Amino acid sequence: ESRLDMIETIISSDPHKARNELENIDRSDINTKRGKARHSLLYSMALDKCGIDICSDSIISPAVENIPRFNIHDRTRCLYYYARIFENRKEYENSMKWLVRAEDSGRDLKDSDIPALIYAAKGRIYHKSLAYSKAADNYRKAAFHNYSINLHHRFISNRLNEADCLLMDND
Repeated sequence: ESRLDMIETIISSDPHKARNELENIDRSDINTKRGKARHSLLYSMALDKCGIDICSDSIISPAVENIPRFNIHDRTRCLYYYARIFENRKEYENSMKWLVRAEDSGRDLKDSDIPALIYAAKGRIYHKSLAYSKAADNYRKAAFHNYSINLHHRFISNRLNEADCLLMDND
């Protein structure tokens, strides 16, 4: 658990190092279902943050199977990263279903970046389905959530995505 805690602290700032650390853990040394689930969640996160699009749910399935064992933050992240698998498969309807569940789960996560990630993912899916107004709305929500937690680079990126959608919608 302490090694997973350390990995979690670096996963956003150095996902490649986090990925290497996770790959060097012998999973047979993890004794609890929650530990195995947490490892699979962190590994899915690290791969996604390294730009590796996972299309199989085999990596995250131990986490998804143990969602009830997670706190609200980890549960919401699990739902989000599960949705990302469907997005990577271009199964947008399934992805949106899991994103909506993640959004409902994480309503109270004000100090986390996960709500912004959820809104941005919904924006991408709406954008791909040419629902520009809905895409713009979700990018706006992502932007202002990022702004509220001082992730200004993501704020700008999401505002630009919002502007692109508004232009496409002739708004």
